[in-house]
Amino acid sequence: MRELNRLWRHKQGTTDVLSFPVEQDEFEKAEGSSLGDVVISVEQAARQARENGLTLEQEIKQLILHGLIHLCGYDHVYR
Repeated sequence: MRELNRLWRHKQGTTDVLSFPVEQDEFEKAEGSSLGDVVISVEQAARQARENGLTLEQEIKQLILHGLIHLCGYDHVYR
């Protein structure tokens, strides 16, 4: 995960989830189409689950949702 984070986001260190969208002009709902890929660090998810008082399954479900939201075009908003 560190290597993927470095190569694709130019960030040092690990992260919990990365999303790799399929290049599309717009969101398509065509049957069988893919939004892209979501990669989850199980090791990081386990650490976060312990820190947040969640089960690993709960944490991974949240990370899947987080990744899917990114694949739908939403990003973090910093103000």
